[in-house]
Amino acid sequence: MKLTTLFLVILHLFGTDFVVETPKDADRETLVAECQRIKENFQLCDWAYLLLTGKLAEQCFGGPGNDATQLQFELLRQSGYQVRCAHDGSRLCLLVASAETLYGQSYYEMDGVKYYLVDKSLCDRPLLFDLHDRPEGKPFTMEMHPPKLDVALSEPRVIAPQRYPQLKVAVQPNKNLIDYYDAMPRCAHWEQYRDASLSEETKSVLYPMFRKAFKGKTEQETVRMLLDFVQTGFAYRDDQRQFGHERPLYPDETLFYPYSDCDDRAILFACLVKELTGLETVFINDNEHLRIGVCFNESIETNSQIINGKSFVVFDPTGNKLQTSNCKLQTAN
Repeated sequence: MKLTTLFLVILHLFGTDFVVETPKDADRETLVAECQRIKENFQLCDWAYLLLTGKLAEQCFGGPGNDATQLQFELLRQSGYQVRCAHDGSRLCLLVASAETLYGQSYYEMDGVKYYLVDKSLCDRPLLFDLHDRPEGKPFTMEMHPPKLDVALSEPRVIAPQRYPQLKVAVQPNKNLIDYYDAMPRCAHWEQYRDASLSEETKSVLYPMFRKAFKGKTEQETVRMLLDFVQTGFAYRDDQRQFGHERPLYPDETLFYPYSDCDDRAILFACLVKELTGLETVFINDNEHLRIGVCFNESIETNSQIINGKSFVVFDPTGNKLQTSNCKLQTAN
């Protein structure tokens, strides 16, 4: 099947122009290759690729509809993703398999796989599936790193920790990156938020300042300075009051939004410790309150906890003291 309407399409997403350029009458394989080139060049995650192909399909057919849904379905299948189509009697809908359980998203479970509805307006409609269809391919994952988007700096925000004034800093996260994260689903795999890291723009401001302040410090002193930065530099508010629903934040988001909760601070603290010290960190869930265990190379003169055969000191990035008791391991790196 040939495409006869596409020659040059500019897709505007997350404040950035993505140019899809193919010969007129390009076949599906050529179009898929072009989309994958964009995904690789801009370092887009799976869920951003879903948005990209959806936007492209709508451009090809002049807006949303069954033809656009069918095209997006074909693009994703040929890109190697595990997807399904269903219909409600008149409208086609797309469902995608996810490697993680997502917050606040409707799904159907078939053959032990959770397929999430892309069009949320259909979540209350009865859908018909082809049960003989056994889609292969890879599920969508939440694994990501900051993409290569155009930079639109936000208003400066001053972070002023109480105990270490030398760590006072003004940050300006990329608003396009914040919009990118805002379009992503959320899950409870905290290590994926930590490993997403900070954008290069943010690192270029924070990391030289941190490294200068940490010069000559021990591992313990460095970690305690980072702890104070996260504990006292941010105002607390839970997700329900700030967003109206559960929403763990990526490190850049914690620097952007006016408030953060225990999950957000634990993620940011673990990210900073991992990248600035190289020390191993684990996430610890203690009665729905998230803390971070740090495995020091130095000898520690305090109670520690053995996790997976290693000794970890447990810090509370939300509170103001060391916590080492009654902690349950949730995830570990």
